[in-house]
Amino acid sequence: MGRGNVKEQRKRYRQRYPEKIRKHKREQEGRKRRRLGIPERKVLSPEMRDGRRKERYVQNKAEWLTVIIELGMTKCWKCGYDKCFGAIDFHHINNNREGKKETMGYVFTLKPTSERIEHLKQCIPLCANCHRELHIDTNTMGKHRDNG
Repeated sequence: MGRGNVKEQRKRYRQRYPEKIRKHKREQEGRKRRRLGIPERKVLSPEMRDGRRKERYVQNKAEWLTVIIELGMTKCWKCGYDKCFGAIDFHHINNNREGKKETMGYVFTLKPTSERIEHLKQCIPLCANCHRELHIDTNTMGKHRDNG
């Protein structure tokens, strides 16, 4: 009986009894947590997790909106468009990729912190049209459009 045979037996066992494997891992984790003095982790159902995630997302979005209003970034910096806030994009003033850790769309899903608010202050609000025009003018496509 070679070692390969034992590996096959383990593989078949894991495939046949996945609930036992999961239960054993949870028990091991619980023993380890108790030994280290770490409190038990609450096991939430996927529905509970999704509900809490959505609540946090809505709360963070409301907090960001308050920050944006306080900073006066609710209308387009270039043309003054302010009919629909959903059409406002935030353009990084310096396009240096080193200074830009995350996109603003992702940052707005997180809780506003002083570091993230400073990140926002490095941006200018532009309506979708002005933002697209700005990027077309800075890319090579804009040069071809002017020539042709």
